[in-house]
Order: sequence, then C-alpha cells, then structure tokens
Amino acid sequence: MFDPLILAPVPAPLWHAFQGDRMGDAHAVPARHQAVVSRWRRVRALGAPVEGPRPDDAVGRGAALRERTQRLEPLLAAGQRVLEGAAATAATHDYLLTVADADGVIVSAWGGGAFAEVAERARLIPGADLSEVRRGTNAIGTAVTEKRAVFVQGNAHFARPYHGLVCYAAPVHAPDGEVVAIVDATSVQELADPAMGFRMVAAAQALEEVLRLRAWSGAGADVLRTLVRSVERMGCPALLIEAPGRTIHTNSAARALLGAHSAPREVLRSLGLPFRELATLAQTERAAEADLTVMRGGRRYRLRLEPIESGGHLLAVLALLEPALRVRAHVARSDEMCTDETTVEVGNVETTPAFGNVLAEDPNLRAALATAARLAPSLLPVLLVAESGSERERIARGLHAASRRSHGPFVAVDCRALDARQAAAALFGHDTTTPTALGHLGRDGHLDAAAGGTIFLDEVTALPLPVQAALLLFLERGVYRRVGEAVERAVDARVVCGTCSDPATMVAGDRLQPTLFFRLRSAMVRIPSLRERSDLLALVRRLLAECAADIGQATPDLTRGAEAALAAYDWPGNVRELRATLQAALVEAQGATPLRRRHLPGRITEARKPPLPPTATRVGAEAAALMRALSEANGNLSDAARRLDVARSTLYRLMRKHHLRP
Repeated sequence: MFDPLILAPVPAPLWHAFQGDRMGDAHAVPARHQAVVSRWRRVRALGAPVEGPRPDDAVGRGAALRERTQRLEPLLAAGQRVLEGAAATAATHDYLLTVADADGVIVSAWGGGAFAEVAERARLIPGADLSEVRRGTNAIGTAVTEKRAVFVQGNAHFARPYHGLVCYAAPVHAPDGEVVAIVDATSVQELADPAMGFRMVAAAQALEEVLRLRAWSGAGADVLRTLVRSVERMGCPALLIEAPGRTIHTNSAARALLGAHSAPREVLRSLGLPFRELATLAQTERAAEADLTVMRGGRRYRLRLEPIESGGHLLAVLALLEPALRVRAHVARSDEMCTDETTVEVGNVETTPAFGNVLAEDPNLRAALATAARLAPSLLPVLLVAESGSERERIARGLHAASRRSHGPFVAVDCRALDARQAAAALFGHDTTTPTALGHLGRDGHLDAAAGGTIFLDEVTALPLPVQAALLLFLERGVYRRVGEAVERAVDARVVCGTCSDPATMVAGDRLQPTLFFRLRSAMVRIPSLRERSDLLALVRRLLAECAADIGQATPDLTRGAEAALAAYDWPGNVRELRATLQAALVEAQGATPLRRRHLPGRITEARKPPLPPTATRVGAEAAALMRALSEANGNLSDAARRLDVARSTLYRLMRKHHLRP
C-alpha cells in the first residue's frame, strides 16, 4: 500500500499489437511497459472483455447491493468525516470518489464535479463491478487482486472504453490485515495528477486508523497501555505489530537488537514474514510446530508469535525473539515472558524447537531425539543409525539447527550417489590440473562448502575405504588434502554421518573403517524404525494433513478399518513409504471422506504385521497387540475387546493411550 503500482500509458501501437496477438513473447516487451503488459496477460486469461461489459451487465442492484452496503456500513459510518473530506477535495478537482468492497463492487460514490456526467455514462455508480474479470486492468480491480495501491492512466487500462480515464485506488485494511474496502478517485485522463493518488492512500490510511481505534476501544480503554507496559518489561526482544505491518511498539531489547531508528517496514522485513502470514501463524497451532528463526547481530533467535484478540478479531501480533539456545518455559503472566529466570537449557527434546518438526510421541524416538539434543551444542561428530526412510536427514538438520553453527550452511551429501572413483574429489576438492569428471565443482569440494556449518554424509559406508580414512584424518586433526595436492588444508565444519545398516556388521564386512567407527560410536544415535514405534497413527494423521494440504484438499477422516490396515502393515520403507502411501490413497479417494480401507494400496490391506521381537518395549508390545486385534476385528471394537479379553471401557482407555481414534 505504501509503494503504489503505477501503470502509465503505453504507445497506442503496443495496445493494438497486444489485442491483435502480435506481441510475441514477453521478452519483446520494452522493460518500461512490462508491468502493464503482464497485467493485461492476467486479465485476458480471466476472460475480461476488451470492449468492456455492456453498461448494465456489470451493475448489481436490489438486495445484493443492499447486502454489500450493509457489510461496509460500519466503515462508512465511522469514517464519514474522512470520506466527506476526501470527496470534497476530489470534487474540487473534478474527480469522482468511490468506495468499493473487497470484491471490487462500488457501494458508495461522492462528488465528481464536471466528471460526474461522464462517470454516470461509464456506470461508475453503486453496484458497479470493477473486478478484473469484469473490466480488465483498472485501479479498483487490480488493487483488489494485488492488495496494494494502484494508479492506472489512459490506455494502461485493458478495456478500450476506459482509455480516456485515470484512476487512483488504495486498499483499506482491517486490524487483522484483511482488505475490507477500496477507496478510489477517477477522472478524465487530461486531469491526471499523481498527488490525487497519494490523497487516496492517505484517505485509506485514515480509514484504517478509524478501524484500529474502534477495535482497540472495543477491547477496553486501558488494554493497549497495559499491553505496552507488559511488552516493555519483557526480558527478550519483543515487538507489537498491527496490520498491514506497522510496528506500534518495541521494547528496549528489541530496539537495541533491531536498531532504535529502524522504519516499521524494515523491522517487519527483519522477521522474514509478511504480516498476513505472521497473523495466520499466531492464530493457529502451526506457529508452535514451525521452526521460525531470525538471524540478527550474528545470533540466532526463535520467533514466537502471540495473537492479541478481542471479540474474535485480531488486533495485533506480539512477536518475541527468544535466543535459540534457550527456550522459554511455560509461565502464566505476560510480564514474566522471556526473562532469564524462565529459560531452560537445550537438551530436552520437548524444549528444543530444532526437532519440533519431527513427531515424536513414541518413547524410544523421544529418547533418541533427547540424545541428539544433548549432542547438538557439542563439537562431536555424530552417527545417526536408522533404516532407510526414517528421516535421517531431517534429524541431521535438527542437530545443525540446535548447534552453535546454525547460522552456517547445512550441506547434505548422499554418499551412494558419488562415483567411487571421484568420491575423494567430490568430498575434499581437487587441484585444477588433476583430470576429473567433477571439474564442474571447481577446486572446492562438499567439505569446503560446509565451512562454518554442518556436513551430513548420509550412507557414509558407501564411501570407499581410503576416503573413509581421509575423513577420519579430518575428524582427528581438522585437516584434509585436495586430490592432487600435498598441502594440508583446514576447514571449520561439523560432521554428521548416517547409515541404515548396523555399523558393527559393516565393520565386519569391510565396508566401514574400524577406526572411523570407533571415532563415531561415542556419539551414536539410533532412530527406531516405524514398525517399532507406538505412535504410528498419530504420525499417520499428521502426514495425512500435510499430504492433503500439498494438493489443496481438506484433511479427510480415517475409518477404523483404514487405521487398522495401516497399523497392521510392517512399513519396511518407514516414514518415506508411509507418506507415499497416503499420497496415493488421497489420489485414489478423489476427495472422498472419510478415507477408507479400499482406498489404500493392496499391499497394505493384504498384509499382516509380524510379531515384534522379544527386545521390543512393553509399551510397543502393548500397542502392537492392540493394533493387531483391531486389524483382525476389521475395526469392530466389540470384537477387538473380545480378542484382547478386556472390557470395552479398557479398550477405549488403551486406544486413547496409544492415540487411536475411537
């Protein structure tokens, strides 16, 4: 809104060439006209008529118009003085002032001066639909689409009937950031005056201030003062942000971190998210799940968001920047947030945000992640042992994010993809005279690319033994040699290795250097396979939600039969196979809900899970027995209770314990 999109007139032949499909590709358009032509392309794809709609076809009347007007009545009434002042200024300059709703339909019009008669003929009247699909590129419709101020002059309009007009529009945002109205001034092209456009921007800002004050007054006269005092007492950097991104207060810690004289938009930009996304995250549980971080002054901070609401409406977002190596323990009073006394050290997976994207309700997995969290701040090389498809890389990224090197690069290398003859050059680099098929890597290798950060060598046992020996040298002394060079080089990079095989077996089979294994095993983390976990169905529901969101669908429910089939399968491909299975099931279901057993692949519905080994935990064995009974009973709870020889109430308790849907 503060940076208007200006669509200036173009040479007449350009407009005719576009409408006659003689433009060629986008590269043929002069740079100064590309902004206009790109908008024309968009509205043409929408089917906007080049000659504009018939005068009465794009005008709504009666009940539909009354409903639209009533929705905007609070704004029109509260902002009456603002609108009357803007209308008087517009009329003095022969401009028509209009207010449109969020769909681009005019609900009110004032003034016009000498332009009023022209406006009537152009049907710039209440009920007129100025959306892009109806009238092509125009200030109101394009402002609705792009949610910013838009100035359009002359033949920058898509439709021919409006080539003689100039229009300036600015959106009005509600306190929650949503566009609720568009304020526009329109006249003949000869009276074009950008100052009128900025008057519309000022009018829109004034209307936003009216809405803001009404929202805060509805929350209570003293709430804002109380909130500002609370923010000022917080020990960590804290910002109070309103729509569309205005920072209304920062505490002393935030001013010291972000700069006392930073412009509000610069402060918001430093958080890395637009206000609308901040608001969405603050109002949902996604904020707790996302690993939102901000880098400032060479330090990494976790961004925590709290919505400030009244009457079900968002007034502002409170943004807290918590040091990444410290995470706030739960406290009830806002004035105690972020103080040093309320922090806990990294090491407990429940308070380590770096592993927040790994669902871990299984006790074995939680223990493994807790071990990883304790290792993360150290300089030790780590070995992750997990079957293929068990999210080794995601956990390696968590180790990196929770380490003191989180500001540096994370380089993931699948050692299976390296040519055995070129593995050393790929990993350590090579001099320019050495013949190599990897010349495109230049002199540097993957290890050098990870300087200051972490390198993750997945399936490290796929490296040739001589390369493993060179890797051991680096782990022991921090130095390495490029292929073809005698000089030793040093690089500051933390090494995390991964393998899907038992390391001791790999040593016995001459696939893993014994000395490398002995160096790594002191910081080894074993990740349980999916079939060993007791939180399978909780993971199913989370992955199902993610897969559905990826294809734009609502998350479907699962029938008990589908849950039982998923629980009975052995999952040799672990989480990767589970995700692919759910993606295929969603395609098969074609939007149907709930997701049923028949929507699952045949290998899932026909499988029977083998008994867990004797080393399985009691909790895991209990979960396995429960899921096996449900599967054999095909989801019938009474039958499942009989098979387990327990009462139905006990069955329900066990299902809740293991996160199974009744």
